[in-house]
Amino acid sequence: MPSKDTPAQPPRRVPGKLAPFLASIWGPLLFMALSLVAGALLLRGPADAITVLPAAPDQSAWPMQYESTEYRKQSLAEILSGGSALSEGWSGTASNWSGLGYLTGPVTFRTTFRNTRQDAIQRWVVVPAPFLDQIRPVRINHSDGRPLPMRTMGDQYPGGNRILDLPFWVWPVTVPPQTSVSLLFEVTNNGPLMLPVSIQSAWELAGVSGKVLTWQSLIVGSLVLTMLLNLLFTFLFRGKGISWLTVLLLSAFHNELVLSGFGLWLLWPQWPGINTLTSVTLPLCLIAVSQFSRHVLSLRGPTTTLMHGLSVAALVIMGARLAGLSFPGQGSMLVLGLTGCGLILGLSAQRAGHDLNARYMAIVILTLMVGAAVSSLRTIGWLPVNTLTNSGFSIGAVVANLVLTVLLIHRFVLERQQRRQFHRAARQEQTLRNRLEDDYQRLLRSHRVTRLPNRPVFEDVLATFNPEESPYAVVWVRLGRYYEIEQAVGYRHAEQLLRAYVTRFADFLERQLGDHLLRIENATIATLDASSHAFAIRALPQDATFWHSLADWLHADFTSGRYVFSWNPSIGVALAPEHGHIASDILSRAGFASLNPTDVLTFYDPATADRHNDQQLLMLDLDHALNSGDIEMHYQPKVRISNGDVVACEALIRWQHPDFGAVSPADWIPVAEKLGAIHQVTLWALDRAAFDLAALKQRFGDQTRVAVNISAHDLGESGFVEQALATVRRHGVSPGALILEITETAAMTDEARARTVISALSDEGFRIALDDFGTGYSSLGALASFELDELKIDRSFLAGITHSEPRQRVFFSAVELADALGLQVVVEGVEDREVADWLRRFPGLMGQGFYWGAPEPLSNR
Repeated sequence: MPSKDTPAQPPRRVPGKLAPFLASIWGPLLFMALSLVAGALLLRGPADAITVLPAAPDQSAWPMQYESTEYRKQSLAEILSGGSALSEGWSGTASNWSGLGYLTGPVTFRTTFRNTRQDAIQRWVVVPAPFLDQIRPVRINHSDGRPLPMRTMGDQYPGGNRILDLPFWVWPVTVPPQTSVSLLFEVTNNGPLMLPVSIQSAWELAGVSGKVLTWQSLIVGSLVLTMLLNLLFTFLFRGKGISWLTVLLLSAFHNELVLSGFGLWLLWPQWPGINTLTSVTLPLCLIAVSQFSRHVLSLRGPTTTLMHGLSVAALVIMGARLAGLSFPGQGSMLVLGLTGCGLILGLSAQRAGHDLNARYMAIVILTLMVGAAVSSLRTIGWLPVNTLTNSGFSIGAVVANLVLTVLLIHRFVLERQQRRQFHRAARQEQTLRNRLEDDYQRLLRSHRVTRLPNRPVFEDVLATFNPEESPYAVVWVRLGRYYEIEQAVGYRHAEQLLRAYVTRFADFLERQLGDHLLRIENATIATLDASSHAFAIRALPQDATFWHSLADWLHADFTSGRYVFSWNPSIGVALAPEHGHIASDILSRAGFASLNPTDVLTFYDPATADRHNDQQLLMLDLDHALNSGDIEMHYQPKVRISNGDVVACEALIRWQHPDFGAVSPADWIPVAEKLGAIHQVTLWALDRAAFDLAALKQRFGDQTRVAVNISAHDLGESGFVEQALATVRRHGVSPGALILEITETAAMTDEARARTVISALSDEGFRIALDDFGTGYSSLGALASFELDELKIDRSFLAGITHSEPRQRVFFSAVELADALGLQVVVEGVEDREVADWLRRFPGLMGQGFYWGAPEPLSNR
């Protein structure tokens, strides 16, 4: 601390004997004294208007009773003119101290009490709220109801307007015997409206005043003590900054006395203008804070100029007030003070990370600002009026000085501990650096959850082997239910279960394979991600027993504590050099093999991989094919079997790829469904079929309809009904001209959703056909619940039907079921004349198949 207050260079000498004194620690105190003398000589307070009451206070016991305060949101004049002063309908407050918030108009409060004695008595009405703008009271005796005006007071009136020299607003009230009296107070205030009113005898008023004076004496004593401490530190450390703090405390002391109602005019009633010295002490506070901060924070360069600028600005405001100018006024001082405190707080916060003085200075500024805020909030009514809030700023000044005292002690202790702390910090920093380096290396080479080697490490180890000289096999184990289990038990618990599982799995591999295992930095298994793990074998086991044991162990239920479940694993195996020579390729191919959904253990098959790659390439070309004409629509007729007339055509998609040639729908439609790309195909098919319908009608007749296949994914798409309607309307086609064919499996995937969408489509006029009937497992009850128009019997029903009576009976049952449900029956897969002739025995039956025509593009028809 001493180094902070000691200037970098000795002060420059000025001629005369007064210069050394002004440059010393006493300069700030002399500056304050001269400012106060100038203010006392130049400033004047309001004229004295104190009135002395002639009646002596009654010292007898208090026999009165009064009710809780009530209020109306009306002016006193409105209440008196309306005759509602003594009427019912007033709103009660929660207590005599309750505020009503911020209101734009005046509020009138009422309190009523009664004198039960046989003689008149006098009491004091006390409102301990010196911050109210105006209180206009009226007294009404219930005996005659005549309003008697009382003196109007408020902090917008001169101080001499008070009846007594107290910080309270007080009015004497004489109550006739056996009489009830109501007091009405019209309160007008820019802040919150309230009326903390009490009725006191003279002795009670004296007691309250004594308590307040006692509290104020404690505050004054604390301020005096802090100033003595500052003077002591000034002598000990010879710092001008501490003397500026003394100026701050003296100025704050005077301001608090004035703002709390205990101004120095109480000591010199013949000179009330001393109250106006706040015009001097308020700027002095800012000057003292600015100069104190400059010394304590050791400011240099532009920041020093900034602090001097704040001091000069405050000095200009002080000079303007001393000269009698109305501007700049107290509002300007408040803005400048807040700006200065904000700047100092910012400078302190900027240096707080490396400067102990700055941290304490930030606390000091915050303490002063909090103290000022408490006093301000008390003044505007946001905090209750009591001795604590009345002394907020003074308490803040005392606490601020105590904080600075702690700073001095702290600095003294720190100087002794600095060297020891430096060596300890250096050792701790080196330890931390080593630990971070170890953690960094571990994170680079291991998985976060299992702490096992990660994929890059595994690939690096595999890359050290020449597959031609040392063949090996990579086994990828994929835990299909890991993320499901993680969601069920939480990720932390799932990670614990996974660590236990891979530990047991590593033990199993050690027992089964021993030295045949390829070590990965002394580990058996590598973790590729939380759900995928891998290990390598030096030579592929020729005996299938190991693979059976591996599959059995992985598929056995995993038990840990109260949990018993299966991870649903799948295993993929890739061999080097058969399946590649590069480690990353071998690992990727083992991972691809583990994706097989049908088998537990799968060896990598290049043909399957090529087919999968081709399908992925097709999906990348799908958008282009839909727009370029590579995908086109072929139409196969539906005929009335009895006479061979075409009644409809089914739209069937065909893809002629520029590289792969003709691509069967079975090779890409399931992939599109799996990847979620089938919906755009369906919308394209609907649009194309609606566009081609006019040509089909011209070819086969106006009664011709066109059928389009709908996927289960389409039924799950929100807005599909609206999209289908928009398509047919765009082409001017009636919804009834389109048949939407939905497979039995698609309808039963989400039965409730399918029923809702099918019902909506049917309501809009679309015809609905259930395709491939007999290939799924739907119940008759579920089938009857759908709004269908057609039932398409799958081609599997026709195999050998002309010679098999059991098949014929099954077919008869299907037709009877459709008739019972009122559905049109369409038989698919009619290939020859023999079957067609056999089907003609069923009236109204329709058929579809190569016997009547193969699917062809519209251009061929």
